[in-house]
Amino acid sequence: MIIFYDIAAKENKGTWSPNTWKIRYVLNYKKLPYKTVYLEYPDIAPILSSLGIPPSGRTSTGQGIYTCPSIIDDHLDFDSTQNVQMSPQPTFVTDSYNIAEYLEATYPSTPRIFPSGSEALQKAFYDNVSALIGPPWSKTHLSPLILPAIPQNILNPISAEHFIRTRTESFGPLEELDKQAREEQWKKVEDSFKVLDRWMSKNNTQNGGEWVMGDTITFADFAIAGLLNGARVVLGEESEDWQKMMGWCGGKWKRFMDGLKEYSCVDN
Repeated sequence: MIIFYDIAAKENKGTWSPNTWKIRYVLNYKKLPYKTVYLEYPDIAPILSSLGIPPSGRTSTGQGIYTCPSIIDDHLDFDSTQNVQMSPQPTFVTDSYNIAEYLEATYPSTPRIFPSGSEALQKAFYDNVSALIGPPWSKTHLSPLILPAIPQNILNPISAEHFIRTRTESFGPLEELDKQAREEQWKKVEDSFKVLDRWMSKNNTQNGGEWVMGDTITFADFAIAGLLNGARVVLGEESEDWQKMMGWCGGKWKRFMDGLKEYSCVDN
């Protein structure tokens, strides 16, 4: 059993963080047994550090930065004869990309998310998607459109206070954009997704399918879907903004999300 640490939210909101969505997709796709533990923001660092999960980075003063997703894996697996293979020591992993690489290496009999020979290209694609969409408060990122709504719409009070304080320290006040600025920001985000569509279409023209590698689902697809699912939860599935996103690029992103729906269950 894998223990999967996710960020807590109000009742019925479930997984909302783009980064934890990436790993939930991977776990579901690989059909690995896991249990979700939801942590409020102020509890993430003390709980993860007490368990021995390593920090994902360090501050300028050397203090550990602890984040979700993180996992503890007791290495339960099955070989071709269905005999249980158990490691005597659990493994602790943090950061979505590191976790994805770890799960791929540790459970090679499950569906692959890094097909042989694709690892370097997927990492380059992953990094370029992050650069395309931009750092968290950039002119091309979704964050200015959704971050101000997260404390009130998604988080419990104890996490909302922490979120507002830490994000304000990093990005400045979490203020809603005015109508004109919001429209301009949405246009820039749409343009970024058009670029992403053009990248993906290069491969799809040759191989068919809706995925980054044509007809093969890979971790790169889960990285995009994680970003989109985070937006869906915060914006609301019936919202005008979400419906607008699903109409971009001739409805590509709706088809894309529908194609991954079976791997998006949140039932534990």
